[in-house]
Amino acid sequence: MRPGTDWRLYGVILAVMVIAGTAVLLFPASVRHNAPLGVSRTIDSGRGIAVRGGYVMPNYDGFDRLDLDLRVYSDEPFYDFTVHVRPAGPDQPDLRTIALRVPRADVWHAKGAFANPYLAVGFPEIADSAGSRYYVWVESGPRNRDDIWTLWRIKSYSTVPVWEVARAWITTPPEPLGRWPGGLMLVVVMAAMVASLGWLALALARMPAGPLRGRSASTSGRSYLRDGALE
Repeated sequence: MRPGTDWRLYGVILAVMVIAGTAVLLFPASVRHNAPLGVSRTIDSGRGIAVRGGYVMPNYDGFDRLDLDLRVYSDEPFYDFTVHVRPAGPDQPDLRTIALRVPRADVWHAKGAFANPYLAVGFPEIADSAGSRYYVWVESGPRNRDDIWTLWRIKSYSTVPVWEVARAWITTPPEPLGRWPGGLMLVVVMAAMVASLGWLALALARMPAGPLRGRSASTSGRSYLRDGALE
């Protein structure tokens, strides 16, 4: 034990970190559902064209958000759309219907190099959505019936506590990790990294300000010049 070490302070810091970690686990987060390449594409492979709908399969309950890559090609100041969410299958009724009025700048087809191409659409959550398959399709409003537009990609999200995400990583880890021991190891490593960064930040914050103490190199070294020679 180093002299002067205040272990009570470290105990308080550890307790704060545990409480903060517990609070983070209870905090709700918007989590994207699994999909190939992270998105559901709307291409009709048989015809080789993009259509105005696609399928999503949430892997969490609380399905409550879509990100739509809508692109318009007609020069109108505003566009009216209606987004439909319904269970996959024939003759299924809509579970959610969302009316949108969108400025042209938000859905114009020409996007900048670092622009976000997605339009976020929120709606009341669908509670028991995990493992179900839904069809999402978009129709234009009456004033935009003859305008040219398309839907390129869809992302879907649920809002769930962080602990549910951690549990999902443990019970169904990514393929290279195999079964639950690999997922548990990944979660432990991630938690250890966060704890280490927090501990480092606290240690740096407690360091005294000002220049480092100690002898300068000019006085502490033994070598010096005398008559042009190095001793």
